[in-house]
Amino acid sequence: MEFPFLDLSMAKKRPALVLAPCGGDDYQLCMISSHGYGDPAAMPVPDKDFQSARLEIRCSVIPRHLFSANNKIILRRIGSFSPEFTSKVKKNVSSWINPVTAAL
Repeated sequence: MEFPFLDLSMAKKRPALVLAPCGGDDYQLCMISSHGYGDPAAMPVPDKDFQSARLEIRCSVIPRHLFSANNKIILRRIGSFSPEFTSKVKKNVSSWINPVTAAL
């Protein structure tokens, strides 16, 4: 999908992890990038956890880069992550959004 830069000056095609449906045709997504952006929470994607296809270069899921998007701007599906890796990402997102309840 097309990710806008934070200043909205341009956009770049990037993969994203669909975390959950938001209702209707909208989804909650998490950015995947070849750069960790210095984020200690960035989660490198091991080859064994990417199923159905291959990412062209080594990438990380960036759990702090979350957004909602309508399915009309999602360009295509390139593969899926293992259920174990997806669960780790969701736990990471949960702990970052609400550290008190995530620890319970």
